[in-house]
Amino acid sequence: MWMAEARNRQQWEHTTNIMAMMANQWRDEKKRSEPYQPFEFNPYNSPQDIKRMWEELKEKRWKALPKADMTTLKNLWCKNQGD
Repeated sequence: MWMAEARNRQQWEHTTNIMAMMANQWRDEKKRSEPYQPFEFNPYNSPQDIKRMWEELKEKRWKALPKADMTTLKNLWCKNQGD
């Protein structure tokens, strides 16, 4: 029985990716700024799982932001101003 459930879960992973893609295609950005994620559509995920996955996703995004010191930012954005 566990192999059948694993196959079913794998098929839902495929289906939820398609569902998220379609939902994002017609998403109104004024009503929902964040894009839909596949884990939101998976019936195997509980509301607590979905909340945890959103938190992990936002944490990964925050860590992925590049770090730069003020000198680099000034050179990038204020180049040749006031000269």
